Formats: sequence, C-alpha cells, structure tokens
Amino acid sequence: MQVSPVNTEARGYTRSLELETRDFLRLLVAELQHQDPLKPLGEAEFISQAAQFSELDEIKRGNTLLERMAGGGQDLFKATALIGLYARAETARGPVEGEITALIAGDAGMLVEVCGQRVPVNALLAIWKEGS
Repeated sequence: MQVSPVNTEARGYTRSLELETRDFLRLLVAELQHQDPLKPLGEAEFISQAAQFSELDEIKRGNTLLERMAGGGQDLFKATALIGLYARAETARGPVEGEITALIAGDAGMLVEVCGQRVPVNALLAIWKEGS
C-alpha cells in the first residue's frame, strides 16, 4: 500500500535554525518583561546572558570571515605572494608607493597595506620586486 503525504507543501519547506542577534535580544527582553518582580534576574545571571550575547556576535562575525576566506581561498593564496613586493596605488588620500607589508581580508575584499595605508588589491597600479 502506498502512502502519500497529506501536506505536499511541507516537503520542500526548510527552515533555518540559526539564531540571529535580534532573536536573542527579543528573548532577553521577553524574559525581563515576564520576570517575577519579587525575584528579579540576579546580577550574575544578567552578566552571563550579556556575555552570551557578545559571544554569539563574535562567533557570527568569525563565521562570516571564514566563509569569505573560504569563498576567496584562491584569491587569498595568490595575494599572500604580494607581501614583500613593492606597489604603487592611487588612493583617496593621494598616490602611495612602498613595500606591501600586510594582507587584510576586509569587507571590501582583499586589501594590502602599503606605507601604513590599506589599499584594495584591485587598486594597485604597479607591482615590482625591490631593485627592479
């Protein structure tokens, strides 16, 4: 005997179980609103929950950075070869020229540090080895 699902729409439905920051805040506010006024949330418990909120935010940012790095893994690998080379770039502050001393995975993509300024890799005008 073949059994068919009662609700065919439910088969394709997937729901994310990831807690967002706003969900955590809603839970915390609801807890504070419904607590017993004669037995308020203790300082230790409140500090613990605030620390959990901070930890959740840090984990989320870390995951975002890891996803960005995993997605651009080849770009990251290629860009590391730029460290120690010299570059010229045009920035909002004017032209900059010097040694590439660091590589930064930023919100705007891969950045290199030249003379203390962070410059997008795609904004480099020239790249050379010392003495070239």
